[in-house]
Amino acid sequence: MSSVNGIRKSGKKAKGRAELQRYRQGKRLTRQESIAAHCYDCTGGYVDGIEPCQNADCALHPYHPYQDRKKGRL
Repeated sequence: MSSVNGIRKSGKKAKGRAELQRYRQGKRLTRQESIAAHCYDCTGGYVDGIEPCQNADCALHPYHPYQDRKKGRL
């Protein structure tokens, strides 16, 4: 099974899913789309549910699509 088909079959519909599919098809992404795709991939397709990022060591942590915006960015 190709990685794109794997995303379509088992990935939760969330921010970053379509962007990750497009990236794996060799298409270009914007900066924000790349961040969303990375977060989707990093969380395993949000299989445990859509929640704010818990990995504070990640350089993209402040830009996670489902991050609590009240805390602000670095």
